[in-house]
Amino acid sequence: MKPRSMSWLNHVVRKCGSAHAWVVRQPSHDQSGDSFATSATNAVAQVILMPNIKTIRAKGHAFERDLAKYFRDHTGLQVRRTCLTQQFHDRAQGQEDLTGLPHLSVEAKRVEKLDFPGALRQAQANAPPDSMPVVVNRRNRQAIEDSYVLLRLSDFTTLYTSYLQELEEGTS
Repeated sequence: MKPRSMSWLNHVVRKCGSAHAWVVRQPSHDQSGDSFATSATNAVAQVILMPNIKTIRAKGHAFERDLAKYFRDHTGLQVRRTCLTQQFHDRAQGQEDLTGLPHLSVEAKRVEKLDFPGALRQAQANAPPDSMPVVVNRRNRQAIEDSYVLLRLSDFTTLYTSYLQELEEGTS
């Protein structure tokens, strides 16, 4: 019997487009005791699809654009995505993902499993001195308004006390 050809792998890779495919062939035993499969019925292989880095970056950039639009629609501010590849980017403004939010430095993350300390360290490092660093995280199949916001406890306390003072002034 002839060994099974790998033409099915080429078919899988073509169907996946730009994704990288890794094939892990798992040994199986046929009736003769050979350690490698020789027929199509007992061949076992696992295909692991690895997403393309360009796809991942495009997903993050799209989230930054959506987040800027969300802030524009809900605050009336002129919020836009910061394009760090532009030559005229002013490094004195910081390296936050969105500009146009006074005293707020946003780090947008579109990942399933967020490294909270690492993301907050990045937000703090990118924030200008007079800004509050926050991380906004959106997972797959999650509406943008349900995104999570991560900030330091001291910053949250500042926001909360300001909110309480505003409530007291409104009831007086």
